[in-house]
Amino acid sequence: MLAHVAVTLTLVIFVLLFVPLFTSKEDTDVISFIRVGLMMMTCVLAKVAFIKSFRDARRARESAS
Repeated sequence: MLAHVAVTLTLVIFVLLFVPLFTSKEDTDVISFIRVGLMMMTCVLAKVAFIKSFRDARRARESAS
């Protein structure tokens, strides 16, 4: 259950990071743009890791049955 909450929060944070990304792009603040881009990349990597973990757990549970 806790992992599902973490996945949901990761998705929400990813979506909310679009506002600062576009703001930093308009202000031509390169450092801010890179920082927000890195945060978005870590959100995507975390999401991929969570999904892989869910799939692995399901496969392990199915093979144990």
